[in-house]
Amino acid sequence: MLVKKEVLERTGGFDEQFFMYAEDIDLSYRIGLAGYTNYYIADATIIHFKGESTRKDARHVKLFYKAMSQFTHKYFKQGLAVLFAFLMDFAIGFGAAVMALLQLFKREPKTPSAEGTRATYIMGDPQAVTKLKERLAAGKRRIVENPEMAREILFCEGMDFSFKRIIEEMRKRPGFIYLIHASGSGCIVGSHSGNEKGELIIL
Repeated sequence: MLVKKEVLERTGGFDEQFFMYAEDIDLSYRIGLAGYTNYYIADATIIHFKGESTRKDARHVKLFYKAMSQFTHKYFKQGLAVLFAFLMDFAIGFGAAVMALLQLFKREPKTPSAEGTRATYIMGDPQAVTKLKERLAAGKRRIVENPEMAREILFCEGMDFSFKRIIEEMRKRPGFIYLIHASGSGCIVGSHSGNEKGELIIL
């Protein structure tokens, strides 16, 4: 999300009553009210590591719907909007209760670190691949030369392997656990599930 400084100054920037969600919706709405235009770049692609800020539990549901309710109460205070706000408030309590109930019966999945030696296929920038093969071979990962034998793929970004290329390769190779090493970085990051914290490997 890119916003000119003068636009932020005129609209007041983010509203701090929104703790985690809807702050971008609120700002975009006020930008429109101030006479500016919001542009959504639909063909842009990003890598989003889900599950890092919040876990999908009862608290997550409550925070999400609370933010939607705050937005509704802030701008729509008449007519059908009042009914909508009431239904939104009801959804907060109901959704949180359902999620809390589901958590009681949910079995925690094994984390990748508890699964022992994993077969890892490394691809990407040639220089980075060579270095990481040497470092990771000494750890709990078994480096394989064929992606069909691997459970996870480690992508090495660099001069000869861009993030755009990484996204393309992810689309070509579904079903794997993905890890990424950015050029010049001292770590590897990955996200195995939108419900759990991701993985960080310090090199």
